Amino acid sequence: MSFESLLEWNTWWRDGGVDEDLRGVERRYTQNIIRQASLQHIKILAGVRRSGKSTILYQIIHKLIEDGVNPKNILYVNFEDENLLSLDFDKIIEAYLENLDVKGDIYLFLDEIQERKKWEYWVKKQYDLRKFRQIFISGSSSSLLLSEYARLLTGRALTFQIYPLSFSEFLNFRGFKVDVKLLSSREKAKTRRLFSEYLKYGGFPEVVFEKKRGYQILVEYYHSILEKDVITRYNLEGSKLRGLAKYLMTNISSLHSYKKLGSVANLSTTTVSEHLNHIENAFLLFQVPIFSHKIKDQLQYPRKIYSIDTGLRNAVSFRFSEDKGKLTENLVFIELKRRGREVFYWANGKSEVDFLMKDDLKVRELIQVCCDLNEEAKEREVKGVLAAMKEFKLKRGLILTWEYEQVEEVDGKTIIYLPMWKWLLEEEEKHGKTKENA
Repeated sequence: MSFESLLEWNTWWRDGGVDEDLRGVERRYTQNIIRQASLQHIKILAGVRRSGKSTILYQIIHKLIEDGVNPKNILYVNFEDENLLSLDFDKIIEAYLENLDVKGDIYLFLDEIQERKKWEYWVKKQYDLRKFRQIFISGSSSSLLLSEYARLLTGRALTFQIYPLSFSEFLNFRGFKVDVKLLSSREKAKTRRLFSEYLKYGGFPEVVFEKKRGYQILVEYYHSILEKDVITRYNLEGSKLRGLAKYLMTNISSLHSYKKLGSVANLSTTTVSEHLNHIENAFLLFQVPIFSHKIKDQLQYPRKIYSIDTGLRNAVSFRFSEDKGKLTENLVFIELKRRGREVFYWANGKSEVDFLMKDDLKVRELIQVCCDLNEEAKEREVKGVLAAMKEFKLKRGLILTWEYEQVEEVDGKTIIYLPMWKWLLEEEEKHGKTKENA
């Protein structure tokens, strides 16, 4: 049974290549991982379910075959297949070697590895014994990033966090490639229109191609993440956790204390903290603490909560309005996470800044998000940015808007106003160049 299941997944053994439908549209992650394929390190892809991890693995397999690797030397194991999940790792490898005439180095791909307990011990042993030329792993749990695995695999693994599509990738998937510096009026109008669509439906790859069924697909994703990666995995009582998750998805970009959430969900503050950690471990929601040099403040002050995807949030939340402000702030947060930034919010009792980014020990950047920049809102947002710039001795601050674009000097400080869609594309371009030069 094990080899028959392997045959179903490893169609390139028969066809000589990876089916085009499996490969999908290539993403920037793929090229970044391939550039590091010559390194012996285990490659770990971690991210929320349905964010495209399996497709990226197929793209890497396709590239290996294109580069001359014998298709039979590539073994892909999907642990969501119950026929494979129940088997020992060694039994799977035995079935593979006994049924195929494999000569030379083997490339091993292990998909949705979080379904297997103590997988890291087996993988470490294979790595140390040099049983495989390369080992690629994917998983839908941030435990793949945690210290318990990091300690065991120290010096042996490279980890790539996979997110739903960035705005630039979304445009590429829709067949619209733009140079943000050379946009015509018509292209700019189309970019803004597609940005509104991206904000509404999010960046899960399947949803981009299935917009008519978008929310239906996203609801299925949401329930799958909660049930498989949270409730079942941690053996939790589901009804209160589901209520807590839905409340938080509805109230993204807002401040929440564990005490208040406990009263809303009828849970103790300890249980709220544990549930939130489990939900965050599944990449569904993220907690952002206040910036403070005191760890005590970071633990005690309310935290902001953001969703992995605005489309997912829209599909499952209980709402009566468009919530454009909350959604755009959430979008900016996910982009900052995608860039690997360390993110906080800042408040001093009178003013607040949405995002403060720290590199090493120094605050490097401030970002305020404001869709409707009327005079009252502008005065409020500038006041907050200026207060933070003064405290952290920064010369410039950034306010992201819906349409307004300008550079202003205020009290000797530079305030840059930039449309969110433009910032997203410019950040992607800068990030891409950095990756290419890495």
